[in-house]
Order: sequence, then C-alpha cells, then structure tokens
Amino acid sequence: SPEDSATTTNNLVRFFYGATDNYEANNCSLTKKGVLIGNKGINEDNNSNYFIYTLENGQYTWSITCYDKAGNSNSTSTRSLTINGILEAQPEPSNTSTGSGGSGGSGGSPGESGTTEEEEVPRQVAAYTATDNEMESGYNIVLGASDELSFKIYKGGTGKEVLLTMYALGTHTARMTLEGSKGKGTYTMTEGENKNFSLEYSNDDLWVLLNDINAGKADMTLRVLQTEKGTSETSPTTGKVVEEVNQANEGQNGQEVNSEGQNISGAAVGGSSTGYIIAIIIVLGVVLGYFIIRRMRKDVKGLGIIGTGKKKEVVNGKAKDQLDKILDKIDKK
Repeated sequence: SPEDSATTTNNLVRFFYGATDNYEANNCSLTKKGVLIGNKGINEDNNSNYFIYTLENGQYTWSITCYDKAGNSNSTSTRSLTINGILEAQPEPSNTSTGSGGSGGSGGSPGESGTTEEEEVPRQVAAYTATDNEMESGYNIVLGASDELSFKIYKGGTGKEVLLTMYALGTHTARMTLEGSKGKGTYTMTEGENKNFSLEYSNDDLWVLLNDINAGKADMTLRVLQTEKGTSETSPTTGKVVEEVNQANEGQNGQEVNSEGQNISGAAVGGSSTGYIIAIIIVLGVVLGYFIIRRMRKDVKGLGIIGTGKKKEVVNGKAKDQLDKILDKIDKK
C-alpha cells in the first residue's frame, strides 16, 4: 500500500510491503518514477516492512521489488499516487536505511529531488483481547503486521485460549496464524474473503472475514460459532441455547423418579385425579339409588302390597291411586 491511484493530503507517505519465499526473502527496493530510491530488508518475524518518505505535491508512480537469497526477484505492479498537501520545511535527506534483516543497502538517492527519507521509529506491536460477548456477537478489529488478538472458545465449560497473529500483509492479502489447544496453523486470506475454522471442535467454531486492507492494516470481523459454558451449548447455526437433558432423573413414560433415577410406584405424573372423582360420583349415585328404591318399596308395603314378586289385588281403590303415583315417581327417577 498505498492502493493504486490513491490520493492523499499527507506528504508523509509509508510504502508497506511483504514478501515470503522458499529461499528466504533477502531485501526489497522501492522505485519512484522509475528511479531506485531505497533498499531495505525483511522483518524476519512477520516477513514485512515499509519505507517512509516525505514527498512534494504532485503525481508519482512507484513499485517495490524483492529478492531472495538465491538471487530471484519479484516486483509489484507499478502504481500511481497523487499528493495534494501543505508541504512544510523538510529536514535534510537521510541516506541511512534502518531496515532490518538482509543486506540492507543504500537509502534515498542524494540527487533525487523532492524525496526525503524520515528516520523511522520502531513500530510497537499491539496486543488486543476480545471478550466472550464480543466474540459471540461478532468482533471487528484492525490489525497491523505482528499485531495479536487473543480470545476464548468455550468447550465443556472450559475457556480455550486462542491467539491470532497477523503474520504478514500484502497489497490485497493477509497472512495470519491461529493457535489453539490443538496446535498452530498459518492461513492466507484475500480482501472480501471469509473462512470458517475448526480450532477446538470437530466442526467449524470460528468465522473470520477480511473486510479490506488499507495503509498496511487489515480490517477484520471475527465470530465464535460454538461455545459450551456450564450446562448449555450454543448452536452454531441458530445461536439458540440447547439445554442438556439429565436422562437419569427424567424417568420413562412420564413416571416420577427419585434422586437415584428409579421409578416411584403409584400413579403416573399428572395421573388420574379426574378418574378418582368420576369413581366417587358413581359410588355415591349407586348408594343414593339404593336408598331411594328401598324407601319406595317400604311405601308400597305400607299400602298393603306384598313384595313377593307376584301380582296382588288391591282391595282399596284409594291405595291403588297412591301406588300409581309412587310408580310414576320411580319411573321418573
């Protein structure tokens, strides 16, 4: 970076670069308007570095070429840069390169007009920590080369520490390492790409999106997909909490169980209270009916009718009328 066709009002420009190679990248050179203006090595910790220059207002083209220890080279595409700033008095050019690693080389060319290399201050590596809630809802962060982010993925109620290190940054790619309890891996992502990772679980448990790379820093969004805290587990697809079931205390067929998981004899849970009430009503009805019939039979005998089951004559006409009324009452019952 800067990106191709970029425009800035800052006359102090940093040209970031990164390089990896099987034979180890040795050093890199910056070319401005086709003229070599500086050489620097590669930071061995993250395979990246940057040039920093104060440039006058105007339009520039630039590119970076890196070499490995076998003498092979590779160059970026030529990019354009426009500067529209307020240029203040500049210090004398410095011809000393402060790049580390590799053979180094000469700094800015003394005869190159409008170019001043500033004395570089070593960049402080930043270490960030994301909270559990931030990682579960989605955490956005901007990381530079060698910056670190630590967070936890919970499994079985225990927080597993995960460390993300921004290993190297290219123009449109970021190379990072992810280290968890299972080990450490190195991954490369391009701008706009998202990936799922399996760090602690057998299934994916971390989602990472590389939003973009700007000014030598990567804008990223991360979210934990699975987490087990205590007795609940978060579903990786719905985010809903799935409660664990203690089958030993649940019982079978809806029956109550004791603390040892054994079925308690008797009625089922939520049992037959309604059945008991119906049975009591039936018994009461039978008893009540028995006493009513017994009373009716007693009334019939009092009228001179012998309850032997045989049909008898009624000598009293008035008694016959009363009998008919009693029998009608029995029929209505």
